[in-house]
Amino acid sequence: ALQWNPPTPDKQNGVIVSYTINVMTDDQVQRMVVQSNATQQTISNLIPYTTYTFSISASTRIGQGPSLPYVVTTSETTPTGPPLNISHTTPNPGTLILTWSPPDPSYRNGVVRGYLVVISELETSPTLYFNTSTPPLSIPSLHPFYTYNCSVSTYTVGLPGPYSPPY
Repeated sequence: ALQWNPPTPDKQNGVIVSYTINVMTDDQVQRMVVQSNATQQTISNLIPYTTYTFSISASTRIGQGPSLPYVVTTSETTPTGPPLNISHTTPNPGTLILTWSPPDPSYRNGVVRGYLVVISELETSPTLYFNTSTPPLSIPSLHPFYTYNCSVSTYTVGLPGPYSPPY
């Protein structure tokens, strides 16, 4: 909940009848009017790891007063989108080099700290797991001419996000 103190009595210019809250990001502005003299409001549907500027101004029956900005960045959380553009090269029959791009910025929900890669061999079913901070990932000692499925997930803080479709 967003909480604030009312203006001091000498700056109120009358009885406060409402507060106006502006919630701003780089690309949008949302305005809320609290139709009472309450000094708190729950702001919902905030996007993770986004910087918001809140400004609050009091209104009396005469008009709206000045506001001061308050800047806050919401917490990081698990990514909601998978890595993109997964591709591979095979420099020799037993080595696979995977490359990919981070998830779309609107789905990262924080600073990318690493990637989890899962590789499944379809012929004999063993699964290999890798943790890496950046692409590309070189995987040696694979069985030449076998078929593998590869999926990649991103993590910021906490749990990894969704895996890419098998590649």
